[in-house]
Amino acid sequence: MKISAQFLAFLLFSNFIFSQDVVKLNVLYQFSYVRDLENKDVPYKNNMILSIGQGSSRYCTEKLFNDNDKKILEARKKEQERLMSMPLASIPTVAGGPMLTIGKSGPIVTEEIVKSSLSKKISIETILGLKSYHTETDLQEIEWAVFPEIKKIGNYDCQKAIGKFGGRTYEAWFTKEIPYQDGPWKLHGLPGLILEAHDTANEISFIFKEISKNDDPNIFTNSFFNSQFSIATNLEDLNIARKAFEVDPEGVMSAQAPNARLYIRNIDNPSDKAVQKIKKYNPMELK
Repeated sequence: MKISAQFLAFLLFSNFIFSQDVVKLNVLYQFSYVRDLENKDVPYKNNMILSIGQGSSRYCTEKLFNDNDKKILEARKKEQERLMSMPLASIPTVAGGPMLTIGKSGPIVTEEIVKSSLSKKISIETILGLKSYHTETDLQEIEWAVFPEIKKIGNYDCQKAIGKFGGRTYEAWFTKEIPYQDGPWKLHGLPGLILEAHDTANEISFIFKEISKNDDPNIFTNSFFNSQFSIATNLEDLNIARKAFEVDPEGVMSAQAPNARLYIRNIDNPSDKAVQKIKKYNPMELK
């Protein structure tokens, strides 16, 4: 079958447009997750940002978002230029070696999820220790039941919905005032943006903190990662690798770099270098 030059150009143009999906809104959530069922009082917490475009979105840690913010990158570039202009003896140095960043609930995980409502695909990139993994799978539809209950979240009127995903039942609150059928993590498919959600076991929650509009036409929903430098895998194996790292991060990193000294950085208590061990691992997706 022959493909006309015009049709091929259209396909290339369509792919270009999708790959350049401009960010419209950035939504900040507080993510809370009970990783250890024997230590429910100390859940894993992290701030996450959902960057929404017309046909796709990117969900990642606030740190990853800030590390790729143009203004911050420009400031770092100027600081590097300043250091390069200084006499060599006056530039501060630190000891090398892999660093494990932890909190009071265990290791901090850097993860990014890009959802496409056009291709119905979801891509996941996760850094576990010194290795980065990526996978792509179908965007799973969620059957939601919408209820008449209304409550105010921030300045938005939100409506209640109940849906099942990954072996859990979620209560979500969405607003039609922000007409994007998206939400934090892998949640999506309601007639408005999901601002709040939690599973009925109260082990996972996403709490709305703030929203900001993006006015820069050169900021897109594309992945921050270059997947050619990541390990391609499937979702099942990625979840196995993630569990291994979250349960024993020191063991995983020591295996990745057997001859290197491991440095521990605790963001909650800098003086505490002990890693909280997970006794009864609780995966986000039960099936």
